[in-house]
Amino acid sequence: MKHRLPAAVAALALLACATPPRKKDVVWPDPPEKARIKFVSAFANEDTLDDSGWNRFKRSILGGEDPARLRQPMGLALSPDGHRMYIADFGAGTVFKADLQAKRFGYFAPDQGFAQPFGVAVDAQEHVYVSDSGARTVTAYDARGEKLWSVGREFERPTGLCLDREAGLLYVVDSGTQASQSHRVWQYDLKGTRLREIGNGRGSEDNQFHFPVYCAVDSAGKLYVGDTMNFRIEVFGRDGQYLGKYGENGDGPGTFARIKGLDFDGFGNLYVADGGHSTVQIFNREWDVLLTFGAFAPFVEYFDIPSCLAIDRKINRIYVCNEHNARINAYDLVNTTAADSVRPRDLPAEAPPPGAAALGERR
Repeated sequence: MKHRLPAAVAALALLACATPPRKKDVVWPDPPEKARIKFVSAFANEDTLDDSGWNRFKRSILGGEDPARLRQPMGLALSPDGHRMYIADFGAGTVFKADLQAKRFGYFAPDQGFAQPFGVAVDAQEHVYVSDSGARTVTAYDARGEKLWSVGREFERPTGLCLDREAGLLYVVDSGTQASQSHRVWQYDLKGTRLREIGNGRGSEDNQFHFPVYCAVDSAGKLYVGDTMNFRIEVFGRDGQYLGKYGENGDGPGTFARIKGLDFDGFGNLYVADGGHSTVQIFNREWDVLLTFGAFAPFVEYFDIPSCLAIDRKINRIYVCNEHNARINAYDLVNTTAADSVRPRDLPAEAPPPGAAALGERR
């Protein structure tokens, strides 16, 4: 992903109203550019996760529809080894677990009685943390689905979760409501002890939020919060200190319409799903737009509304939830090294990107 890519990316279809032609090999960017993102597969239940000949034969004999099927996936997290996936399904009112090696898909903690699960995170011991917007709680479970602890008195509408595994910190995005001023992020340790509140209330000033929803933590422990209705990403230190922001409303590369899931690849690049653009944008440490992939299209390789997003950083496999035509798409980052994410030193820096301020935190 060399510095020349943003110019090529600008020509790609970012507009959600445009339906791109079906590709034989679904990759981004288009030839003759070198492929960087490659579509791998998609699934919505065990039948589509395991599309082997034997499983197709069983379906033809037994028939019927598996009730364990995605309805509206909003939260996504991977086990430390990348072999298991946990999915908070807001529409189904449950949390699913997919074993990506054994090709098994079913319910996680089916007796726990979720109301409207939204966010999910997994720590180094494979303890699973689930935010429930309907119950206004965050609950921790062990890998078997046994409840460890629960908190909830302080939340109005808990949504996105993210973990700093190295420091043992859990972040809970509290999106608030239209009537409230308490749009914020909470920081906890992994025993459920509240450590601090992040953000200075509802608003558009620095260190304020207007309907934050998703978050992610980079390899240095910095917290990135998708401040959805301010059309920006705000960045904080482990101590809750405000570090900077990036973004503005728009329909071109480097702008946002409806920020959804966030995560980082193994090279430290930030991926941002956008439900308004129906795309995922990739930013390097200097907030250059390296690439945009997806688009609004009635093909499985594309999206209607991408929501949650998680990346297996060891192999740079990218999982993106599709919210309405419910499924999870898998993509690979290909033909790419760490050097491809860095602006070549012999090229001058471009003008600051739109909406950029105090961007030293990503350098």
